[in-house]
Amino acid sequence: MKEVWLNAAYFVGAVDLTSQTSRIEAEFSVAEIECTTFGSGGAEELVGGLESANITASGYVDYGGQYDVNREMYANRRVLLPHTIGPSNAGAAVGVVAYVVKPLTTSVKVLGPVGQVLPWEVQARGSSRAGAGAFLVSPSSALSTSGDGTPVEIGAIGAGRAALATLHVLEVTGSATLDVVIESDATGDFNGSETQQITFPQMSGVGSQFKSIAGPITDTYWRATWTIGGTGTVTAVVALGISLFAV
Repeated sequence: MKEVWLNAAYFVGAVDLTSQTSRIEAEFSVAEIECTTFGSGGAEELVGGLESANITASGYVDYGGQYDVNREMYANRRVLLPHTIGPSNAGAAVGVVAYVVKPLTTSVKVLGPVGQVLPWEVQARGSSRAGAGAFLVSPSSALSTSGDGTPVEIGAIGAGRAALATLHVLEVTGSATLDVVIESDATGDFNGSETQQITFPQMSGVGSQFKSIAGPITDTYWRATWTIGGTGTVTAVVALGISLFAV
């Protein structure tokens, strides 16, 4: 079903930029390397080269807010930060489509004409493979106890592809710590036959991580499990995608 795009989700590093963003464009591609020979039968021959990701995002500045765009996008120039983009009106609900990548912020633009809402624009280029999959943990409610996420059928990881995962810790209260593991399963039951695939180092404050694991992996169902230590709550986002291009 076609829909008008009204409610995308956008997370960069430890910041939720959804409410400050009015445009997101992401282009994922592979370089075309020409290698035509006399045996090509008269057709151009190409092989895939390096992958690239180009992200352009823009919106309106809300200085001093909890998710001030300066907190990550501008303050961490020259730093590689995980980006998770949810191109859906369902926002960042578990199971909703998500794109994941870890690019380098390469361009920052601010300020505009007098009398207008103060704009910002950022461009970033990928320094990792990009993947398409789904959200496994939503920031809609803070985590206060350990638990298991809802299984999501994202698919198997073929040879030459990889599972790519992002973790964004947006807010921590008290002395809470967070340990996240991503598991896979063949049937979605997760009744003891699941396999731990990705383990994130423990988080004790706001921040982000990006992890990957190479295929092949035949399991098609995925979920996140988490352990909360200390006292307090953690607001976090976890997403997993399958690399868009094989190597």
